[in-house]
Amino acid sequence: MSKNIGRKSSAQDNFIGPNAVTNLTATNVPADRPFNDGRIDLSWTNPTAGNTPAGYKVFRGGAEIGTVAHPSNTYSNTGLASNTLYSYTVTAYDAYGSATASNTASATATTVPATMAQPAATAGVNLDTISWTAPSDGGSAIIDYYIESNESPVKPKTVTQAGSGSTTIANEPNTTQAYRVRARNANGNGGFSVYSGNVTTQAPSFFSPPGFFAPPGFFSPPGFNYKSVGVSTLIRTPNGLVAAGQLLVGDQVVTLSFSGLPDDYAYDGTPVVISEEDFANAQETLATVTNLGIHDSQGAVVVNSDIYSMTHCIIAKRDGLIQPIMSADILPSDLIYNYNQKAFIPIENLEKNIDVTIQVYSINVEPKDFYFTENGLTYDGYPTDWTA
Repeated sequence: MSKNIGRKSSAQDNFIGPNAVTNLTATNVPADRPFNDGRIDLSWTNPTAGNTPAGYKVFRGGAEIGTVAHPSNTYSNTGLASNTLYSYTVTAYDAYGSATASNTASATATTVPATMAQPAATAGVNLDTISWTAPSDGGSAIIDYYIESNESPVKPKTVTQAGSGSTTIANEPNTTQAYRVRARNANGNGGFSVYSGNVTTQAPSFFSPPGFFAPPGFFSPPGFNYKSVGVSTLIRTPNGLVAAGQLLVGDQVVTLSFSGLPDDYAYDGTPVVISEEDFANAQETLATVTNLGIHDSQGAVVVNSDIYSMTHCIIAKRDGLIQPIMSADILPSDLIYNYNQKAFIPIENLEKNIDVTIQVYSINVEPKDFYFTENGLTYDGYPTDWTA
């Protein structure tokens, strides 16, 4: 602070610059901020002694970015790059000079995720597969993705995961549509991607058995050796949903780590109850694929649109007790553990048919043989002692 020359300068402080600003703070304001348009709000305490300031100069990284008139003591800095740290000082000034700079205050600007790149869409039988690449997260972790079609009415789906991935959306055969996707973090929704290219959902190429819902290619028609939806069933991995037939030995899949079952557990039909406490303390973790194989099986079971052989086991709740139950023995009154809801939910559809031959893709993982399909937690009851 400098004293200016004047006739009465030795007798009073009229010509002395203002005192310094104190208590400067910087606060990130992330809610619904567009990507790379972050906002940081500054506030400070105006000086009370010395000359009254004319205003305040705001500096970011040592460069002046704005001024505010006294008695204001706030400033909003917008247009900031996402996930970037910024540092600020504020200096009071008047006609006779400037005070020393305030303390330095810093904050990281975070925003919604970036607008996503165009997703890819692939037509299947009775469904389409949509895949995407994770965008920049804006400095806050991605919570989920929202996918929708350009149909009327729109077919929407929310997928809870942080990174790149894929999902399927059921659709009517011979219809043409495109899909777009956006990411969401704690700050809000990112921008929608452009639509994918148009895809036309395929119709089944053969008749399914009477009274049984047949997803694309699941059943092997008599006389055909057809690798089926058992192979294309979506499995949860650290990199998103992956078709079972694309897994390799050594890959990792998503599972739950819980007490109550030995690591070498093998289902033999004897009821094994998992306590509520053990399951409540379960932690989502990763398991490693140790064996893979294709096996002919007589019969199939649909549970909440996931398809199993008769000997796959599913984590279910029956009469209030959590236990692995063989798919052939699942009842409409059972509750099935759901990945997205992290809870046991009612069975929405349950269909069984023993008059079909299917080819089951078996996945054995360690430490336990449990892993997540797109919807539920399953146990592979098959050993893999055949040739794929």
